[in-house]
Amino acid sequence: VGIGTTSPSHLLHVDAGSGNAGVLIQSTSNTGAAELDLRSGDQSWSLSHQTDGDLVIYDRTRGAEIISFKSGSGNVGIGSSGPDKTLVVQASGAEVVIADTGTIPTLRFREGGATKGVVRTSGGDMQLYSGGSSAGNLAVTIDTSQNVGIGTTTPDNTLTVNGGVSISSSAPLIKFKDVDDNSFSRIYHSAGRLILDADHSDGTQQADSYMAFRVDDSTKMFITGDNKISGSSTSTGSFG
Repeated sequence: VGIGTTSPSHLLHVDAGSGNAGVLIQSTSNTGAAELDLRSGDQSWSLSHQTDGDLVIYDRTRGAEIISFKSGSGNVGIGSSGPDKTLVVQASGAEVVIADTGTIPTLRFREGGATKGVVRTSGGDMQLYSGGSSAGNLAVTIDTSQNVGIGTTTPDNTLTVNGGVSISSSAPLIKFKDVDDNSFSRIYHSAGRLILDADHSDGTQQADSYMAFRVDDSTKMFITGDNKISGSSTSTGSFG
């Protein structure tokens, strides 16, 4: 059937020429939805304008709403019939995939039209930018070995920081744990004092533990657990 055309190319072909072509499906009742059903074989989908004003894409074969557009808010739900945010994805084991077949898949955050944050992958690395995605805005890189770089794109350890580090709390603390023997050491600051604490009792304390100070890969001083200080292997003295 052709409407506005003498040569219809489909079962129903509407041609408005240079104007707007429209088809109206209307329910004049507040209890009935306006629907367009699409069927192929035993598969059936519908586009439904609900009585509450929502627009729903419905999989009739599965008996489930797939995508909902909320009237008034404009919120979109995928697998959710009542999205309370701009986009809600809901399913058992829900996943969202961002794939780019040409360059770099990117998730961009904007405020007032200006980019304020970017998450993307590049060469297998995950990158977090503060501001735009120019090199000067790169904040964090997680490489394919799960090394984390702050201020660097080439972390060579579990955590690599290019810049200063500030640790603040009531008693800021750095703890070191040896996973081979479960021993602990700590560096912390308290009441104006900087304390270096080797072989702390939080872990499994070791016999003959000590603290060593090295310069140019050479040990210059030992402090042992029995209050001995040594500048070499042949000279020791007590203190404390």
